[in-house]
Amino acid sequence: MKKLLVLVLVLGMASFANATVSLYLNGSPADAAITIGIDETITIQVYSDDTSIYPAYVINGADDPLSIGLLDNAVSLSGAGNMAGTPQPYEAADGWGPGFLFTTAGSPPTPGIVAGVQHEVDFSSSEAGVTTVYLYEGNDPYGELDSIEITVPEPATIALLCLGGLLLRKK
Repeated sequence: MKKLLVLVLVLGMASFANATVSLYLNGSPADAAITIGIDETITIQVYSDDTSIYPAYVINGADDPLSIGLLDNAVSLSGAGNMAGTPQPYEAADGWGPGFLFTTAGSPPTPGIVAGVQHEVDFSSSEAGVTTVYLYEGNDPYGELDSIEITVPEPATIALLCLGGLLLRKK
């Protein structure tokens, strides 16, 4: 009986270790780098491929004082479980930028947690620049799970690219 219990515990830990929590955009895996316009809003989603309980941080510009943009309107969706709390605003003194702490939770045996998109947060920037939005595991040692580099070009840059494209098309 003890051997069976140990086997179940080991398999349970192994299945959690293999769980994938990552960043999505519009229901699809996010590219490592994207470009958006000034004042454009995108919705970044936290996706899990299983029904594990986890805490995760979505952080804007960790360790980068020149980060642009704002994470806002954080929401835990119904797939996050029947006991998942409201996303908590987060800013640590350790250099992490501002963001949100998301959790999934359910009453045993975790009813309500559904694999797929479980949390959402909006990102927008009123200024040009580059930032990285990170997804960190909420358990020690706070490993980075995923990230998206977001570039917001200056309007003049976009105009020059359009003019160059028109000139190439004309020739």
